[in-house]
Amino acid sequence: MAHGVTIVFPITAHRRPTPPSMKSALLRLASCTLLLCAGCSKTAEKPAASAPADATYAVPIAGVAETPSLSQLMHAVFDKLVRSDGDAAVMLQDPDNHAERAPFLVHAEGSKLLPTGDAVLIASALKQNSNGEAEIAHVTPGLLNIFFLKKQDGQWKVTARFENFEELGSSGSIGQIRWINFGKDKPGLAVEHGGTWSGYTVTDLSLYDLSGGKARALTSEFIPIHSDSEGGCGPGADCWNTDGKWRFVSGGQSAYDDLVIDFEEEKWTGSDEEDGSAAASASAKAEAPRSHRKASARYRFDGTGYKLVDGANIVPPV
Repeated sequence: MAHGVTIVFPITAHRRPTPPSMKSALLRLASCTLLLCAGCSKTAEKPAASAPADATYAVPIAGVAETPSLSQLMHAVFDKLVRSDGDAAVMLQDPDNHAERAPFLVHAEGSKLLPTGDAVLIASALKQNSNGEAEIAHVTPGLLNIFFLKKQDGQWKVTARFENFEELGSSGSIGQIRWINFGKDKPGLAVEHGGTWSGYTVTDLSLYDLSGGKARALTSEFIPIHSDSEGGCGPGADCWNTDGKWRFVSGGQSAYDDLVIDFEEEKWTGSDEEDGSAAASASAKAEAPRSHRKASARYRFDGTGYKLVDGANIVPPV
């Protein structure tokens, strides 16, 4: 294993509460692993809502000649436990029992050099079964892992690790990661995550402060940025597609910028034809009378996390 001073922080894994209306569907899907998905109803994942280009900021890095590769950082963290496919089979803190450690498969998701010259590695983890395979079902969240590294004597060494920090997404995926700045000297991470259940799709946003060589969750509750019923819109049903585009703007006196989400929503009533062929469904959907509305929500950092301070988040729950 890599040497050096390593700080391991206690973890509180956050879980998205299971909506009552979805319990029966989740129970049905929980036993369906990815290897057996051909025998289950398959719904294509909705692309995650995306941040506009000005939501991220280029930060010049001084004193570091080259950016380390994901492979370099994975080996720095897990040494010889990294397999030939680039993943690592390791023992990590069990999110269900913090006093215990359990076998996990860890996959590198991305990395970044911070303004300090230190590196951050983002990885996802899944529990490993006795055959060395990942345990995955549709309802299985991905486990977010965050590692901080510093280059010392020409080698990257771990300075802090946040194992199985939060449960995100579904089908074993933590979602899409985005590097952001919350303000001056406030590097951060945004993750868009969610899933589709019985034709209903939801995407949430989670935010993490990466300043000071530590990871801190700034969204005690996931912030909804998208939902739709397009895969489950039956005859006479209230159907919708609500999508949010997020960005950061100056937050006044706060050291953290405000989060602003602009929403667009359309609603319609499902028709009999939408249960027919794909062509008939598409035609009926296009011809259905629709209502449209726009809204905006502003979230502000209150010292502990981001809270809604103005407007409304109009994303319907599923």
